[in-house]
Amino acid sequence: MQQKNNSQFPEEQKGGILIMDSGIGSLSFLSSLNKLIPNVPLVAFADQAFFPYGEKPENLIVDRILDMAEKLVKICEPSTILIACNTASTIVLPALREKFKIPIVGIVPAIKTAAAISKTKKIALLATKGTVSRTYIDDLVQNFASDCELHKIGSANLAALAESKLSNGVADLAAIRKEIEPILEVIDLDCLILGCTHFTFLEEEIKNIIGHNITIVDPVQPVSAQVARVNTSIKRSNVRNFLLLSRGHSSYSDLDFQSYGISEIIYI
Repeated sequence: MQQKNNSQFPEEQKGGILIMDSGIGSLSFLSSLNKLIPNVPLVAFADQAFFPYGEKPENLIVDRILDMAEKLVKICEPSTILIACNTASTIVLPALREKFKIPIVGIVPAIKTAAAISKTKKIALLATKGTVSRTYIDDLVQNFASDCELHKIGSANLAALAESKLSNGVADLAAIRKEIEPILEVIDLDCLILGCTHFTFLEEEIKNIIGHNITIVDPVQPVSAQVARVNTSIKRSNVRNFLLLSRGHSSYSDLDFQSYGISEIIYI
């Protein structure tokens, strides 16, 4: 695995898709995008220095993402940007779209989808504490799930537990159970919405704890499909995926990079 410090991005790999999130939540999209658009380079930015976005004040999130996006656009000249964070997507997309004249896709909790498929009309949102407390969640319920009872489950540590699993290959089941235990108290719940891209990496553990009768709604696939629809990248035969990291932080040396198609790590 090649690791470079602030190296020049390969010219032939520019014009791909930039995926931004705090920590390694951006990696949750690599597998699905690799399948949908295999001839387009993918650049996952893991903003370890500002992890997690969902727990930060909104003005700091906006400033941080605008600053990092400007640097990253200069480095890899993407044709599309995906903001792979629920909270960040609701507050930074207008400013990003004003700044960069390329397709920019965001992600929000799939409350509309859960409401449509729920039979009991009791659904739950599992997200960071910052995300579940924001008013845009209430707006989504009012617009798309007014006939449902939404239970908000805010976790301060689950994203970090996902990072830990990916970093060392071991999931702390006891700690995960402690974070999601309130879900087990909801009677007749039949849909659980994952409101953080990090939680995708814990889906199997979550299923084993809450039971397989509850449908888990993960927006990674539909959002990936939207990215594929709007993307304007020039397809090429020899593509590579990259992981960009904040300089001076962990390199995730134990991560299975091959499964994500990552060939190079670059510190910025």
